[in-house]
Amino acid sequence: MSELETPSAPDSELTETDDELAAFDWQPIIDLLRRSMGIDFSCYRAATVRRRIRRRMELQQLAEPADYLTLLAAGPEELEALGHDL
Repeated sequence: MSELETPSAPDSELTETDDELAAFDWQPIIDLLRRSMGIDFSCYRAATVRRRIRRRMELQQLAEPADYLTLLAAGPEELEALGHDL
């Protein structure tokens, strides 16, 4: 393994939270971004979009995507911050 490669976590190390996040429908968040910023994020890689959303969720100390969606719908500040991250 080269210095740049990182070992992947075995499936047994995936947590229930990882499974829940993988099953979450991210489309409402993407739709909200599209409506507010006028940018079509459908051409972005899905993994990149999810990773950036998760990063913003961590910064807001939110574990549930549904809670983050509520925050995004409540005001423009976080929505703008997420849009700029993407």
